[in-house]
Amino acid sequence: MRITVHGISLEVHTWGKPEHPAVFLIHGWLDTGASFQWLAEFLHNDFYLIAPDMRGFGKSQASPSELGYFFFEYVADMMGLVDQLSPGTPVRLVGHSLGGAVASVLAGAFPERIHSLVNVEGFAFQRLKQRSGPTRVRDWYRGLPPSPFPHYDRFEDFLENLAKRHPRIPADRLEQWGRMLVEKTPEGFRTASDPKHKLIDPYDFSQERFHRFWDQYTFPSLFVTAGDSELAPALEAVTKTFPSNIETAEIPACAHMVHLEDPEALAKLLRGFYERIS
Repeated sequence: MRITVHGISLEVHTWGKPEHPAVFLIHGWLDTGASFQWLAEFLHNDFYLIAPDMRGFGKSQASPSELGYFFFEYVADMMGLVDQLSPGTPVRLVGHSLGGAVASVLAGAFPERIHSLVNVEGFAFQRLKQRSGPTRVRDWYRGLPPSPFPHYDRFEDFLENLAKRHPRIPADRLEQWGRMLVEKTPEGFRTASDPKHKLIDPYDFSQERFHRFWDQYTFPSLFVTAGDSELAPALEAVTKTFPSNIETAEIPACAHMVHLEDPEALAKLLRGFYERIS
């Protein structure tokens, strides 16, 4: 379905029945809400799963701004969806990677609207100390306008490149995911997301900035990491700074794309978490 939030038309994928408890699923960078399809297979009988394509990703409308995308726009869009789709009921939030950071900030800003939070492999993107202050602003401005995503003559070529970056995802699932991520143009096949997402943010992120959000958590929260994640060192440093009320869990033998590599394990972890806090 399509829902307009803050003037942007968002594609929203759903599984399950609306009368079941709602779970909002927020995807990561250059991903799509549709990629939660395999996780939904294990949860749709008991939950109503709502997975938007964030602005400029997948089938959602791109931002009209030539200056790129700014993190708190994602937060505002997701809060707008929550207000529209669950106006009177606190919601379960699950976010992966960039979506985990979005969900975690949203939850800290609006704790009264949150039933629970699960962050899967989020909070590593902001650790870019080498580019801060004036240098970061210059780099952002000099990146305008960004170069387009590369074209591939055949879908198979696009898929081969995707497989190199994500070798742990089963081949049949990788092909289905690839078809979710690609768009066909007269020049060939390319990533469907807006290339303005490649621009860095002109403002700094620091871990301390997020502490103020975490301190507002009055609801159950869980941070999930993958045992073989390429983000493991950065994420390990982050988890050491968490308040004691944030639980942590690990899915072993899995890299960053947990919901695609082992959706059954992630679903089992989510079920256990929801049962424990009910």
